[in-house]
Amino acid sequence: MSVIAMTREMGTLGKDVAQHLMDRLDIELVHHELVEAAWDRRERRDRSEVHRFLPGDSDNVGRYDSMHMENGYMTPEEVLSLASRGNVIFRGWGAARLLRSIPHILCVRVCAPMEDRIKEMMQRLGVEEASARDEIKRNDNSHASVFTRFFGTDWRDSLNYDLVLNTGHLNPEACADIIIDAIRSPAFSESDASRKELADQLTKARITSLFKTADGMKSRTKNVHVSVADGNVTLYGAVCDCGAARDIENAVQAHIGCNTVRNNIQTIGSYTN
Repeated sequence: MSVIAMTREMGTLGKDVAQHLMDRLDIELVHHELVEAAWDRRERRDRSEVHRFLPGDSDNVGRYDSMHMENGYMTPEEVLSLASRGNVIFRGWGAARLLRSIPHILCVRVCAPMEDRIKEMMQRLGVEEASARDEIKRNDNSHASVFTRFFGTDWRDSLNYDLVLNTGHLNPEACADIIIDAIRSPAFSESDASRKELADQLTKARITSLFKTADGMKSRTKNVHVSVADGNVTLYGAVCDCGAARDIENAVQAHIGCNTVRNNIQTIGSYTN
């Protein structure tokens, strides 16, 4: 049940690395960019550069029953749900950092020197050097905005990944060899503990999605937080409405599959943010 999360950096030959992996593993490819919720897709689609050159890869995009995530714009809940099925490569922006804490998921950055990226995009698009450089910068800036928005960190930091592979030094096939060796090593074997961690992360994402999308929930839960361990949910934080804590607990129990819900939300009276 292999799960690989790769960056999608323009001009790095990452698409060729992914193709080698699909040719050699029983695995499907999903392009993605993280969005907060389903209603956030249109805004992100209007301003993001992630899919400017997606059609060239579209024949390889996996088709899932739950592929309601439009054009690759996926919420954390959707990414985690697909990861729990296994046998998938996420290639895009955000999943590698989102899934970093799951022990059996391999998170990879495929990169290349800027000069190599420019040459690749000049050849691929038939444009001059300045145009290729501008497209790469626009793509990288959009990538940075996703990481900052969700994780408050620099996407180029190697600590966000298990592997960083430079196609300026290694060809795509060699990169695929390294990834396959890694994913087959004991370090990335599924275990009861890693499956529980993934399930807990999915439960937390579902609750967070509920808080953002259910009628009347967003304003009432802005100072409420969630932790999940072994399927047991703890709600904590503060509300000013004496009935809000109970309503939030009831909503979580009604909509989310979890073992228990511990309600540690405090009622503190009126407050301002």
